[in-house]
Parts: sequence; C-alpha cells; structure tokens
Amino acid sequence: MPELPAIDVLGTLDAPASFLPMLFVVMPVLFNLPFLVMYTLICLAAVSFIVLVLLIKPLSIGLNDIFEAIVAVFFSLAVDYLVTTLRIRDYETRMKYKLLSTRDAFSSVFNKRASEDAMRKYLRASNPVAKCALVILDLDDFKKINDTAGHMVGDVVLRRTADMLLRIFRASDIVGRFGGDEFIILAKGMNSRDSIERKCRKIHDELWNLMERKSGLRVTCSIGAVLISGQEVGYDEVFHQADAALYEAKKLGKDKCVIHQYTHKE
Repeated sequence: MPELPAIDVLGTLDAPASFLPMLFVVMPVLFNLPFLVMYTLICLAAVSFIVLVLLIKPLSIGLNDIFEAIVAVFFSLAVDYLVTTLRIRDYETRMKYKLLSTRDAFSSVFNKRASEDAMRKYLRASNPVAKCALVILDLDDFKKINDTAGHMVGDVVLRRTADMLLRIFRASDIVGRFGGDEFIILAKGMNSRDSIERKCRKIHDELWNLMERKSGLRVTCSIGAVLISGQEVGYDEVFHQADAALYEAKKLGKDKCVIHQYTHKE
C-alpha cells in the first residue's frame, strides 16, 4: 500500500500533493467494494501518505497535504453515501416495476403470464420425474355476484380468494390468477390424492368463512386437479387435463372438486 502514497510524495517534494486526495474520492465510485473493505484500503493509504509526508516534505507543505487528505477521506464518505443511495433507489425502482409486471392487478398473486412462465420453468427443471399437482379453481356464478352485488364487491371477492389461496398453499408453490374468476396453482412436490383433497376441502370451507359468515355473501367454487407422480410432463398437456377435470366438476354442480391422475398421451 505505501507505493501509491510514495508516488505523490516523492515525486513532488516542493509542491502540494494532488494524486492521493483525488483517488480517495474516486475509489468509492470506481470500485464497488463492501464498505469496510473500501474504507480500510482508503484509511491505510491515508495513514501511509501522512507518515511519508511528515518524514519527507517540508512542514509548511506537509500540513497542507495532510489537511487535504483528511478532507478527501470525509468527502469520499459523502460521495459513497450518495452513490450507494442512488444505486439502492434505482434497484428498488426496477424491482418495483418488475413486481408490477408479474402481479395480478387485483391481488398479490401472479398474473396469467407470470404464473404460466413459472410453471413451465418448474416442470422443465423437474422432468423426467416431476412430482406435483396442478389445480384450477373457478368461482361459481361470479358474473351473478358482479350483477347483483356490484363490481366493487366482485373485486373484494377476488382479492380475498387470492389471499386465501396464498395462506392455504405453501410459499414455494405457484399461485396465479388465470382469468376473470379463475385461479391456477402448482403445488410443488405434492402428488398425494389425500393431500389435494384436504386442500380442496379447506378452500371450500375458507370461502364460506370469508364470504358468507362475514358478509352474508355465498361464494362457492369448482376445482379441477391433476396429480403428477414422477412422470415427464409438459405444461400444455397437464393444463388441458386439469381444465377437463374442472369441466367435470362444474357439470357435477357447484362447490365440487374432481381430481385426476396425470396420464401421458403419445
């Protein structure tokens, strides 16, 4: 470390230093190092510089150099704080817009595109022994809710349903709003029929607790699910089978759940 201070001291014995003080200010901008590492290096350089100045330069010039070095160190702290703050704000802004681009407008779950992309990525990574369950949920007679209770109430139903699904399923599962009143869930690693049946019963119970018990509004849903047990699977094919299971549930009446085992079609 003494080599850098020596450049400024030994090369200009009768003139004030200029290289090191400027370097102290520029280092936090040019080198994106951790704070402690950065200022350990700067302080070591500053101490080496001050010692060399006191040993070699005339006192009148040396005191001026020492003052400028100390000012430069404190000024570099201000520069580092400013640059770091701007970088953090820029990162937070980019993350905010990225989050908005993947989230549903009415709730905190993924939107259709983001949920589909996440599910495709998970299935590709899991093949050829994927173990999971794909669940499609459709709110029964949702249009009637909008027509009779109003669209604001309909929006509340969507938000509460999304929040309920996030509570019931794990944080690692993928939960998205697929359409107007449809939600889609990929439960990772869950290939037990009993587990999915328990989830479906809980969804039906929670809808009653959230809506009818609290606001007198009866809301039910139909659910179609497909279990994948250590198989190679494509998103389009498994979605088609889950959608067919949902169609069967709706044919059976409201508040029903149909679960199928995934079958690979050549």
